[in-house]
Amino acid sequence: MHLNKYWILEEIEKLFVEFGSDAINPYKIIKYSDIDLIETDLGNKTLGQTIHNKRCYVILINQNLSPSMKRFVLWHEIAHVRLHKGICTAAFRANNLSCMIYGIEAEANMFAIEMLTRTIDEQDLSYMSQFQIIEYLGLPHNLEHLVLQH
Repeated sequence: MHLNKYWILEEIEKLFVEFGSDAINPYKIIKYSDIDLIETDLGNKTLGQTIHNKRCYVILINQNLSPSMKRFVLWHEIAHVRLHKGICTAAFRANNLSCMIYGIEAEANMFAIEMLTRTIDEQDLSYMSQFQIIEYLGLPHNLEHLVLQH
């Protein structure tokens, strides 16, 4: 699946138009978007999950995450709400379409990383490599390839 970074950037810009300076805070976006947030113990493997039923969304986030990972996971789940409305990955799993799941998850990760980079001073960001950005944000190194060039 080809990731469309321009579409993701367009959706991020819509957030800033809609929410102004509050767009940088995932907790405010969740509140203003009428999404329920539940922090709970999701075990060792699950970082977060979005559940939707009709137009109601609930984000579950693992309470055991570090603050930097919580922000990343919140943005990742917000990305699913904004980018992937009505998409059910269970159907992809049932039909052995793991490539579709990979693409959806990569888009959500790219969205989350881009939102987090908006918290870095633009001047500092211009001198940072993709690896340095991931390090600065406290994220796993396997996400480095999803950092958009600025």
